[in-house]
Order: sequence, then C-alpha cells, then structure tokens
Amino acid sequence: MTKTRLIALVVMTVFAISGCSAITDFDKPGNLYSLHQNMGNAVTVTLFSANNTGTLALNFTEPLPEGDDATLLAILDSSITVNIANDTDVNYNLTEGIRVVETPNESGEYMLAMGANRSTIDISFYNLHANTSIHAGGNYDATITVLENDLFQVESLTRSVTVNDG
Repeated sequence: MTKTRLIALVVMTVFAISGCSAITDFDKPGNLYSLHQNMGNAVTVTLFSANNTGTLALNFTEPLPEGDDATLLAILDSSITVNIANDTDVNYNLTEGIRVVETPNESGEYMLAMGANRSTIDISFYNLHANTSIHAGGNYDATITVLENDLFQVESLTRSVTVNDG
C-alpha cells in the first residue's frame, strides 16, 4: 500500500469513527443564526392610516448572515412566520399571504425589506385581516417561529409589541 493511500484510509477512518464530515459540521445548530439571541425583548409596529398599512420592525444586535440579499429574503419568507395577537379579537399572521414588492394594499399582502447594514428586517402589511386590525396603544404580542432552513436556528420566540401611529 502506498503512503498516499494509507493517509487517505486513515483520514476516512477518522471521519467514520467521529460520525461527522466537513459538510455536516455546518449543519449543527451552533453554527446557525439565532433570532432569539440577537433580538431585544420587544418589537415595534408603526401604523400609517393614510394607506391602512403597518410596518413591524425586527432589530438585531448582530447583522444577519452574509450572502445575496434576495436569497436571504427568500429564506426568511419561506421559513419564518410572524403572528401578531392580543387577548381580544386580533390574531393574524403577517407573513401568511401574498408577498408583494411594493406597498401592500389588500388584506393578506405583505412586503419584506432588509436594512442596508443587515441589522433590521421590516415586514410591511395591510392592516386589516378578517375584519380586525392593529391599533396604537393596544396590548399585543408577536410570536416568531423559525422553521428548518440553511441559515437560521429552528426556534419559536414571543416578544411584546409596541404600536405607534406613524
């Protein structure tokens, strides 16, 4: 057996014994971005009565993962849900509906935008769903659920929501 084949056999044996490979090491949750660890305890919604829309701002202490903006927004769109609810009749998912590229103007429409420094995501939405809407001064919570994906840790978190008129 040549020296090169012997080294290759040893390397393959080490990977087999350890149960991992260079590829699967990146799949461990510790290497994924955690929204929970990088968000404060509250989120803000700003309402705009002129066009009946609102914008929920998610602010992060560490910038979102590097990469193509369109790809990152597509991953966010497909794997993260944001539900706003209170103890009365408001309960709707801001990211369950139709994603649009301009200002939402119908129930169920929303738009995602990322800040230039990757430390914010804004979810703009039409503020009417099932005949309910969010109002300034109300007591709301946002539940953010992250499904399995390649960049973000799977988790569910709840934050209080401060609602302001814009």
